[in-house]
Amino acid sequence: MTWYLGIDPGLHGGLALVPTNGNGAVFVSTTPIVKVSMKKRLQYAPGDMRRVLCELIAHATVSQSPDGTSEAHVVAVIEYVHALPGEGVVSVGTLMRGSGLWEGLCTGLGVPTRLVAPIAWKRFAGLLRTKKGESRVVASQMFPTVDLGPKSSTGIADALLIAAYGRSQNF
Repeated sequence: MTWYLGIDPGLHGGLALVPTNGNGAVFVSTTPIVKVSMKKRLQYAPGDMRRVLCELIAHATVSQSPDGTSEAHVVAVIEYVHALPGEGVVSVGTLMRGSGLWEGLCTGLGVPTRLVAPIAWKRFAGLLRTKKGESRVVASQMFPTVDLGPKSSTGIADALLIAAYGRSQNF
């Protein structure tokens, strides 16, 4: 069975592991970050990122078909990050670092990756030209039993929709 690991690479992003069929369990996590300095600046925590990734991969392995006859296969679907005119240099740099960290960790662990443009998964989810929080609404409809975390955060919702997009494309 194939599992799709959707990754929203932002500092307040998330990960979502979704099975090929709609019947299996869904596993989610926020992006591991740490506070550095008195100004409470946030950074990625690469060691914890690797740990979370390994835990999610383990869920896929343990949750394979009930009769144990099929092998679990995980494909990471990572939002492709690029700079757009008018965006801040620091925020774009942070997003690119996160994307690179996730891609490197997945590759290092032998997980095939696919980079997906935001416009592709947002079109799939019907989110073009909508407010940022709308992804929570769509994700809660597609995955009603999943805890999306705080209302101020869209990381897990975005990750779920990225994974669902990967699943719809049969990556």
